[in-house]
Amino acid sequence: MDKELTLDEDEAAVIERMRGWQAEGVSIRAIANRLNSEGIPTKRGGRWHATTVNRLLSPDARAAARQQSAHARAAEREQTKRDHADRMLSRLT
Repeated sequence: MDKELTLDEDEAAVIERMRGWQAEGVSIRAIANRLNSEGIPTKRGGRWHATTVNRLLSPDARAAARQQSAHARAAEREQTKRDHADRMLSRLT
């Protein structure tokens, strides 16, 4: 199975519109409001929020979100290991 990333033309068009509005000086919150008022859904079909728009338009925000997600996944893996160890130890006692 080919796991190559592909460009989604619809998503790219929305991001270009967002970048255009940002270049015109439209605020992040106003961009989210415009997308919602035009009925443009997010990637997952929901409503736009300022944090989502900021994450897509700001490289620093994207990097911070990726780092936060990686940290959360690592913490979840650690907890899974602890839970597994606890179950193994409880079987031994």
